Amino acid sequence: SAIRSIQRKGRTGRDERPGEVYILITQDTKDEAFYWKSKDAEKKMFDHVYKLKRKLEGSEHPEKVLDELMDEEVREQSSLEKFT
Repeated sequence: SAIRSIQRKGRTGRDERPGEVYILITQDTKDEAFYWKSKDAEKKMFDHVYKLKRKLEGSEHPEKVLDELMDEEVREQSSLEKFT
């Protein structure tokens, strides 16, 4: 999953030491599909964090920004539930 990938990378970079992460995947397997799905989810997470950071940095009332984002998330979840 994307969260596991981020956690593994964090362990590699512990104590702010530089490091590299190598991921070995067998081609044309389920693992490859899961890898790409995880990469997509990881990118979306980073995009959300960057968006949040930009909104909070430019705000005099960060608590209102967080409330608005939470309301937005709830609306998105409820609209997705209609299709499941």
